[in-house]
Amino acid sequence: EVRRRMPDAMLWIVGEGDDEARLRSLASDRGVGGAVRFHGRVSDAELGDLYQRASVFAMPSRREGFGLVYAEAMWHGLPCIGSTLDAAGQVIVDGETGCLVPYADPRATGDAVASLLANPVRARAFGEAGRRRAREHFGYERFRRDLLAALDLA
Repeated sequence: EVRRRMPDAMLWIVGEGDDEARLRSLASDRGVGGAVRFHGRVSDAELGDLYQRASVFAMPSRREGFGLVYAEAMWHGLPCIGSTLDAAGQVIVDGETGCLVPYADPRATGDAVASLLANPVRARAFGEAGRRRAREHFGYERFRRDLLAALDLA
């Protein structure tokens, strides 16, 4: 769906997992194999570079816990797309820092990705709001304060 609306769009998959062979096959079967790049495990410097070069971060998962990776993407100023089925909503503010989509709904996910790619002003606004949210809610000082309060040491 995204490639139909945005023919130059590329999907980057970073990290390792036991689903890579299936995903490669799926991309090939759908005729978009050339538009999907599997980066595998990368160094922190490479990851930072990929975040800087990316336009949108999407991970509409069904089992993501807190969603640290969303906060990480937000620190890099990326609008985020996550699932309504997992904990993405604890990090992403729908319509402000990104989009929450129903899990296993490729049309909704495609629409969200394509919409942000087609509207870079909106994507930047979401990314900047996400960066602010990451600083305010997921930075070291906030973590330290909350941890000390939880330990009753504040």
